[in-house]
Amino acid sequence: MTHNAFQLRMRTAFLMLIAVMALGLLAGCGDDDSGTETGKGAPPGVTGDEAGGFTVEAGKQRDPKDIAEEKENFSSEPPPIQILSGDQTGYRVDEPTAIIARSNKEAAAMRKQHFSHGVKKESIVPIDYTDRQLVGVFMPESKRGVLISITDIYEDDGKVIVKTTRLLPGDGCKTAKTKPRPFHMVETRKMQGQPEVKLEDIEASAC
Repeated sequence: MTHNAFQLRMRTAFLMLIAVMALGLLAGCGDDDSGTETGKGAPPGVTGDEAGGFTVEAGKQRDPKDIAEEKENFSSEPPPIQILSGDQTGYRVDEPTAIIARSNKEAAAMRKQHFSHGVKKESIVPIDYTDRQLVGVFMPESKRGVLISITDIYEDDGKVIVKTTRLLPGDGCKTAKTKPRPFHMVETRKMQGQPEVKLEDIEASAC
């Protein structure tokens, strides 16, 4: 064998060795669990850094108790639109009472009763009762300094739940001499069913 032939064979063998190594590297791509590929054994749909640590997707890692509590405290309804609130109403009730007006006639009756017994009349923004309603919560005579606020209204089991917060004055705070009959009126989308007040007391900070 000549020297040139020997060199040619060695060069060919070297090139084949490089080719085999290159094919081996290409075949190994994607086997690594790091990077943006889904790791072996990772939950379906989890990629990237989450795959290596088996991190559950954000929407699936919340505690069911937290979700249930959120549904209990926050409804899917938009916040009620405030219409009128204050510490004196013409309604004379013995317990927290919610009234819903679903027509102009019912709203007129609510206004007439509210602005009775010396309560000064105020204008109320017109409401389209085609798909809207007026909701009022009226309280009996209460301790001085008490106010109320409707925070949420939603349908539940054939009823219209009116969540209302009763704001109690803090210790040592000055209050008006007159005992209040607090009320709050709001506007929401029209709902069916009898109203039911769900009352929560919150005490203000001490003065």
